[in-house]
Amino acid sequence: VATYAAKRFGDRVAGLILENTFTNIPDMVDSLFPYLSLVKGMVLAIEWPSQQRLTEISRPVLFVGGDQDEIVPHHHMLKLHQVAGSEHKRLYVVQGGKHNDSWQHGGRNYLVKLREFIFDFRRRAEGEEAPAAAAAVVDEEEAEGELEPGAAALDEVTRQVESSLRQRRTA
Repeated sequence: VATYAAKRFGDRVAGLILENTFTNIPDMVDSLFPYLSLVKGMVLAIEWPSQQRLTEISRPVLFVGGDQDEIVPHHHMLKLHQVAGSEHKRLYVVQGGKHNDSWQHGGRNYLVKLREFIFDFRRRAEGEEAPAAAAAVVDEEEAEGELEPGAAALDEVTRQVESSLRQRRTA
């Protein structure tokens, strides 16, 4: 859906974050149900061609993939990153991440990667030079009142996720 929106609405989309995404439905059939490969052309009504669309999208893209994804084979994300036409693409592989828990396995670094991507490319869109290594987590005491628009909300989400991760570790 995200690749469709980015291709269709082009300049109105600032960038994409794709997490544990498949290349297309026929490839998923091949990966998950190889015995259906011979008849998939007769039974599939949709394709969802993310791989093809990504070759035509120039917007920044962050690919986040859990290397232990049990639903979408990880090689799909690697292929999407490889074929993406954007000059501004990044790949973040979450070690031990599965389809629905990459954020937990990635922990704080997961949030850092999302934040770097969002703020680096927002700066670029505004015509500013993005720093080589963005300061991903703002120290609230040092930056009191100096947060970029949206940063306060992202910091609150970061705090909530970190709290959830701590609670899971102690449970």
